[in-house]
Amino acid sequence: VAAGYLHSEKQTAATTSSDADMFTIGANYTVAEGLDFYGEFNYVELEDGLAATLNDNEATTIIVGTKVSF
Repeated sequence: VAAGYLHSEKQTAATTSSDADMFTIGANYTVAEGLDFYGEFNYVELEDGLAATLNDNEATTIIVGTKVSF
């Protein structure tokens, strides 16, 4: 199991800045030798720092998969 957080900020003008936040969690489970299942969840929020929220965005991703090796 793994978890992470990222925050980034960039000054876009004298009084405004853009922010990005990302939260993530993932897990891997070995079912048998050579067979793994994995999953990951991510949430991202972007804000441009302006009064209008037209360019603010949010995203959610879910990744699931199987790894087979022999």
